Amino acid sequence: MPALHQRLRAAIHEQTGQGLPEYALILGLIAVFCMATLSFLGGGIASVLDLISEMITP
Repeated sequence: MPALHQRLRAAIHEQTGQGLPEYALILGLIAVFCMATLSFLGGGIASVLDLISEMITP
């Protein structure tokens, strides 16, 4: 019985791979980076897209 208890305890406390908090943190950092990039480059991107649309439309 003690051997089974030790195996169960080891299985519960075993940590392999990434958990949900790590994925949530990574996703949050990516979202913040994307928002900062879009706010910084937003005007430039809009003007480039306007230029491209003017070239395409006859």
